[in-house]
Amino acid sequence: MRVYFPLVKYFRELRFDGLYLASLAAYVDNNPNVGESGIAHTRLRDLNNNEVKVAAEVMPDIRAVRDRFTPERWESFRKDMKYFQDLMGAGGYLGSLRDHGGNATPVWILSATPFWAWSPANEWTLSLTALLDPLLLLAMLVVVGRTFGWRVAFLLAIGFGTTDLSRFGTNLMGSTLRLDWMVALGFGACALYKKRWMAGGALLAYAGLIRGFPAFATLFLAAPFAMAFVDWARTKDRPAWREGLREAFPPFLRSAAGAIACVLVLVALSSAVFGYQASWGNWFYKISIHQDKPNVNHVGLRNILSYESDRTGKQVLRPELPEPWTDWQKYQLAAFDRRKPLFYGGILLFTGLAVAASRRRHYHQAAMMGLLMIPVFFYPANYYCHYVFLLPLLAVDRKDTDSRLFGWVALVLLAMSVALYPTLQERQVDVLYTLQSDVILAGFFLILVPMAYFAWRSWPNALAVADGPSLFEESSDEGQGSSSGRKKTKRRKKAKDRAMGEAGSTKAKGASEAEEASESVASEAAASEAEEASRETETTEEVSETKEGEKSD
Repeated sequence: MRVYFPLVKYFRELRFDGLYLASLAAYVDNNPNVGESGIAHTRLRDLNNNEVKVAAEVMPDIRAVRDRFTPERWESFRKDMKYFQDLMGAGGYLGSLRDHGGNATPVWILSATPFWAWSPANEWTLSLTALLDPLLLLAMLVVVGRTFGWRVAFLLAIGFGTTDLSRFGTNLMGSTLRLDWMVALGFGACALYKKRWMAGGALLAYAGLIRGFPAFATLFLAAPFAMAFVDWARTKDRPAWREGLREAFPPFLRSAAGAIACVLVLVALSSAVFGYQASWGNWFYKISIHQDKPNVNHVGLRNILSYESDRTGKQVLRPELPEPWTDWQKYQLAAFDRRKPLFYGGILLFTGLAVAASRRRHYHQAAMMGLLMIPVFFYPANYYCHYVFLLPLLAVDRKDTDSRLFGWVALVLLAMSVALYPTLQERQVDVLYTLQSDVILAGFFLILVPMAYFAWRSWPNALAVADGPSLFEESSDEGQGSSSGRKKTKRRKKAKDRAMGEAGSTKAKGASEAEEASESVASEAAASEAEEASRETETTEEVSETKEGEKSD
């Protein structure tokens, strides 16, 4: 909150580059006995290039940042900073200037503005707004329970509490709107499951707009439809594409429309309020430099490939430098550059498995599949990966046909929670997060492989539908992958039920009449079955012969 409260309340003045400069200027004003000479050797991160400098190097910028404020706004900012200084102590207040600043998107800042824009920094404000996250989480778990069942909701709650990727004490205590994007993903999955396509797509897009990388959940909505198209292309005697994909296309189109509408509206609104260049233009630049430089608490495939056991932080740290991790960062970049082919190979492997596993999955499952790609493509901070508690939704579909997969996914995720705890004994933070990266990637691989296998273990002679079973139901009849077997089974069952019903209704007329009725209905069912078989052959001659045979009978 030391970073995000002032960033939201004073974003028009601070933008993404001025927070630490203004914080030092306010510190000088709040401590007249200190003066500029007293802060000259204070270390702070230059948010224009992500480098740690001493205040003397940027003193002109510290003086100039006051000009961004009106006198009234500067006085308000100075008082808010005095609250944080008194709360944290001078050492904690100045020490926080070496963090990476606020990286939230303009849409997140816009969402948080109603809570802080007109509120002073005090215990009441921060305590009340800190209740937003647990309330949002509770609401999402209730909706998940009502949508997918309480077993799923309880598993999500267990995963949230036992997955120590967020480091609860350092990243969640007292925070506000840190879980909002995860909650939006959960609500979006529920909406897609209920076939509220546009709402589901909009919620997923909103999660991406407030954190960036969750946009992969939205992008992966295309995966089931793409797999349905592949199924259609490889199906023998496939119908016209409009007929073959008529069940897969509308859900994809509507969810995509909801996502696009959400992006257009919120990007336009945030740009109108803050200005595009001051908001989105600067945010894209800030995130690009933030992603390029190695960070000790980031996790993922890149972390694993950059790790060198003989050049850990403990071995190469230089406390005398403004940025003690400078040499470590250089070694990390060099190692990653040498292993980039492995990085791209890992991306291809995980993406291929995820797309393959999306075959015949529902859209909410595909969205969760996209989340598995975050530590593969990106370089997220450890606490962002706490979204893993949502991943049981990967293996829940409308007809509960994935019970085995659900059990396996649940087992893997709980095993990941257990495996993370030994890593906390590691005192070197860069080694700790490399070990946690190993756990995350191994767990995701163990989830994706069986999901891809079960999606492709048999190739049916039928079309796959993105939000449900196949367009032409797969047959369990003699192991054949056609729709006729299941249809015949259903017709036989209906015929038997009708025969028994009519036999019962004619019981008063005598057993012989009931038997005749039963035989009559059965013969009608056989005739209907023969007609259906003749239509499937699609040959006029066979249809004529069958009808003549029926007439002669």
